[in-house]
Amino acid sequence: MITPPTTIPKSTSKVKTDKRDCSKLASYLASGLLKVVYVPPQEVEADRRIFRRRMDLVDQIRATKNKIKSFLHLHNLERPEEISKNWSKSYLTWLTSLSWEYNSDAFVFHDLLKVYRRQREDLAEVTQKLPELSHSDRYRVHFQRLKK
Repeated sequence: MITPPTTIPKSTSKVKTDKRDCSKLASYLASGLLKVVYVPPQEVEADRRIFRRRMDLVDQIRATKNKIKSFLHLHNLERPEEISKNWSKSYLTWLTSLSWEYNSDAFVFHDLLKVYRRQREDLAEVTQKLPELSHSDRYRVHFQRLKK
């Protein structure tokens, strides 16, 4: 059993020995004062890393979109009125078709678009892994226990 140290009641005694601490912990456990912390198995922790990776990718995509929008704002460019939504297929086509006065700006902008596309591909790949996890036996059994 694992319990967080912060949930153990404070002792008023200034004398601390292993024997006394052990005795107090045993009495706290018997009276139900200690809270149990669930420590997931390594396999579950590995699965959680997939969710964390997905959250990281979502954050990275948001940051890349902001960089692209800032770059457009720097050059006083706004989305055409006929394109109703940012990041739609038509919006991305418009972004790709933009021409730049300087080669350096063109390079940076197209590199940002390349990074955005790659991040979207990575997100799609990670997201495809999630249904596999939800249908695996270890989670199916866990959810059946929760329903009881």
